[in-house]
Amino acid sequence: MSKSKTPKTTYITKKNDETIYRSSVIGDGELSSGLLSNVTTLFEATELSAKKCPKKPLFGKRNQLKDGKYGPYEWCSYGSFRKLKNNFGCGLLEKKIKPGDKLGIWLPNGLEWKIAEEGCYAVSLIPVSLYDTLGKESTKYIINHAEIEILVCNESKIEKLKDNIQDYPALRLLITKEKKIDQELANIFLESDIEILSMSAVIKMGKKIYKEDLLTPPNPDDIATIMYTSGTTGKPKGVILTHTNILAGVAGGNGCAIDVGENEVYISFLPLVHIFERCMHYWIITLTGRIGFYTGNIKNLSKDILELKPTIMAGVPRVFNRIKDAVLMKVESKGKISKWLFKTGYSKQKSKMEQKKESNFWNKVLFSKLKQTFGGRMKGIVSGGAPLSSECQEFLRVCFTKNVFQGYGLTETCACGAINTTTYIENGTCGSPSVCNEIKLMDVPEMNYYAKKHYGEICVRGYNVFQGYYKNEEETKKVLTEDGWFKTGDIGHFTKEGNLKIIDRKKNIVKLSQGEYVALEKLEEIYKTCASVSEIWIYADSYKNSLIAVIIPNFSALKIPEEKQKEICKDKEFKNKIQLELDSMMQEHSLMGFEKIKNVHLEHIPFTVENGLLTDTLKMKRFQLKVKYEKTIDSLYNELNELNKK
Repeated sequence: MSKSKTPKTTYITKKNDETIYRSSVIGDGELSSGLLSNVTTLFEATELSAKKCPKKPLFGKRNQLKDGKYGPYEWCSYGSFRKLKNNFGCGLLEKKIKPGDKLGIWLPNGLEWKIAEEGCYAVSLIPVSLYDTLGKESTKYIINHAEIEILVCNESKIEKLKDNIQDYPALRLLITKEKKIDQELANIFLESDIEILSMSAVIKMGKKIYKEDLLTPPNPDDIATIMYTSGTTGKPKGVILTHTNILAGVAGGNGCAIDVGENEVYISFLPLVHIFERCMHYWIITLTGRIGFYTGNIKNLSKDILELKPTIMAGVPRVFNRIKDAVLMKVESKGKISKWLFKTGYSKQKSKMEQKKESNFWNKVLFSKLKQTFGGRMKGIVSGGAPLSSECQEFLRVCFTKNVFQGYGLTETCACGAINTTTYIENGTCGSPSVCNEIKLMDVPEMNYYAKKHYGEICVRGYNVFQGYYKNEEETKKVLTEDGWFKTGDIGHFTKEGNLKIIDRKKNIVKLSQGEYVALEKLEEIYKTCASVSEIWIYADSYKNSLIAVIIPNFSALKIPEEKQKEICKDKEFKNKIQLELDSMMQEHSLMGFEKIKNVHLEHIPFTVENGLLTDTLKMKRFQLKVKYEKTIDSLYNELNELNKK
């Protein structure tokens, strides 16, 4: 393996004529498989921290008061949580479970979610997470495909299952978050041999029989979880992750090199059904820090942050874009002096940061007040799930903390792949490869991307890479090579500074700024069934949270003569009529909110082979369409931005 010129953050080597990118922290050394040598499973991670500091607070929540407001954070200690999760695991033993059985978790973030997850690890069960945005059919598919026998959920979810009990042949036990069980509901399920118990009842059962030797902890290579993707095309795929995979992901995230310790406080609001949030939890647990759950409403998040005063926060670009917009709107509402003060202070602070310094004067005069909106103690912000724009990353770094890290990863790589480091943060990039993996780029000639120019499909290899898709060997072979490389389908570019930048998608599946995937071709097939639509091209920008589209109306069905077609495409009433039809089709097909087309451009000239917008097989040329309608795209998104401000 030969070394080539090394940029600021990334170590580049050559092997078998391939360029391999690695973190400069490890160079040619061994990739990291975890933070601590004596922690090889997620069970050991929590056990070690709980034995080390049993009385220290671990999980916190705010209870709602009689007046509807929320009180201060109340905490469950490491030692108390250890008892709860181990007792829950032992309680499951009373229900004749065995290692390797699947337990589904269908709950919002909270202490109960963690008890269910880590109770599984105490007796070597495999937790499988479910969430509402999957939709009814995908939820049913996952429960059956994963052969889930036990499902932990709240009563509202049980209500959703009762009308189709026969659709879940493997299910035999429902565990509800609520202490009191509706007996009438329980009797309905008992007729189908499905028992309903409360979580507190299972914990009590386990407490009665608890002995340390009853626990059957997992091994490092055992499956830690099966995480189903959101079903971007076809049926959801179950990503198999081992304990080693997840701990490597934790180590990879820690590679940002921020100065952290045992006093960290983390605000948990990203769904725990995503591996990004779960890795963040185990990072904090390994540090013996504290984790405070938000109250469940994103609108109250700012109040939860003010109460908790976190030091670490992780989120998706949509959240951070909202924060940026809220600050700027507040600035705009002030007088000329305040506007000048902010503009000047921002410019001075940005200049100082480029020199790896900060302005004490402007921190005191201006930014200290802004930092209080994050509790005043924020030392690190991590953004993932979708690309964070260069502008937003710069804004957060100037106004709140210099340590704003953008990462890149997928469920298949335990949310790891690359991450900014304190060594050098290049705004708008995902930083250098994580310490747990290496990266190479593969040629994508049909899109004119070549690895020798540092462009291509991103491939990841390391301890964090998944084992395959559950019961789906065909899809596994498509993305995992024999020598361990995972082909992500994302197109990346390494900058001169050695940082990875996501620039395209090999397949027509895009992740929006809020972290949700959209399958463009699938949606086009649905919306194309509208009577007023002849052709439709849907566009999604990963830095935005909305879909837009260019539509060729069905002029013949609408009986619009050729000489009037150009003019009617400019008519607002005609546009609104088509928009309403799209909305109706969305409802008819039970599409999610993020799959709604929010703005459209009507075009009178059809897509053809002759004008270069269709292939010879009459498939849309997405790149050419993007180039042709570049200004239109900007205009449609600008219109949406103006509407959102009103």
